[in-house]
Amino acid sequence: MGICVWRLGPDGDHICLSVLSGHTGPVKCLAVERNHDQLTSDEKRWIVYSGSLDKSVKMWRVSEQVLPMVPN
Repeated sequence: MGICVWRLGPDGDHICLSVLSGHTGPVKCLAVERNHDQLTSDEKRWIVYSGSLDKSVKMWRVSEQVLPMVPN
């Protein structure tokens, strides 16, 4: 099961930044907060929490850079 992270582009199109994979069951809840430990003021980062019917909760660190994401 994967969670797609989207960004709204300047022209109104949606851009998939990454797919967060790691759950083996359906994801039933998500929470997102701004990551205040940013390296630069221009770089935007978030922490994403996901809960799944596979009985796990995962935490993800997500940025606007397009990089492969793995759960912490």
